[in-house]
Amino acid sequence: AAAAVAIIFIALLAFTSVYNYKLRLANEELINRLVAAQQEEIEIHAAIKAIIEEGNVVLEQIEKGEIGPEEQKQLESTYEQITQRKDEVEDQLSLVEREKEGLQATVLEKMHLWLSNHQNPSTGLILSSENDSAATKDFSFVYDQALAANVFLSFKNDRGARQILNFFN
Repeated sequence: AAAAVAIIFIALLAFTSVYNYKLRLANEELINRLVAAQQEEIEIHAAIKAIIEEGNVVLEQIEKGEIGPEEQKQLESTYEQITQRKDEVEDQLSLVEREKEGLQATVLEKMHLWLSNHQNPSTGLILSSENDSAATKDFSFVYDQALAANVFLSFKNDRGARQILNFFN
């Protein structure tokens, strides 16, 4: 009977380890996608700024009116093209911002899941890192616990937050 319990425990431990490893890989990919989206957003903002500056130069030339009618038409056409390009880039920015918002929400959900999976059932405390050893599993950093409690409350997980806070009661 003891051997069967040991085998089940080892199997459960192996499953949990594989699950946590896959979860960590998925989280790293998610963070990489979020960082890429933020970088793309920064680049698009810079492009919009450059387009606006280019449009302002052309607009100043149009407003001066010191050119002939043919050149005036050419500048107005150029300004219209700049405005269209700006609109297209702003549309692209909207798409990136929506993607980023979705990624941020997913990151937060995954963070909540990680915290839930790493909450010690007997103490209610969250492991400070996945590499916490048996020697440090009963130690925690108050700051980590406060952040975890806030995450739980943000996700309306009163039970998880209560378990952490009850430890300090």
